[in-house]
Amino acid sequence: MILLQNGIKVRFSEKDFTNNNIFFKKGSLIITKSDNKNLSNYDEVVTSLANKHQRKLHNAITSFANQGVDFGSPDVKLINKAKIAVLKGKRTSSLNYGEIWHFFLNNSSTILLRY
Repeated sequence: MILLQNGIKVRFSEKDFTNNNIFFKKGSLIITKSDNKNLSNYDEVVTSLANKHQRKLHNAITSFANQGVDFGSPDVKLINKAKIAVLKGKRTSSLNYGEIWHFFLNNSSTILLRY
């Protein structure tokens, strides 16, 4: 996810909610300043990424919902960066392992290999 790669902490809602009289479906992303206090250029990064990927941002005046879950609810969860491990053994096909290795080599920013 582009936001995570740019150091932005992102949450998602597991349930529908309404904030500032705007309805959001479950799965909507929530980006708060309080989660991203360490970023001095928070506004610029978020706005730039939203514009680049043609996404509309909505300003939330409060973290309390008009309807549904609040931002502090257990139904609003932080998205963590993916951690992936690939294991191989004697019965692993070298072609299959190589295909997976190639995929992550070309689609990931960090790879740790151990033989």
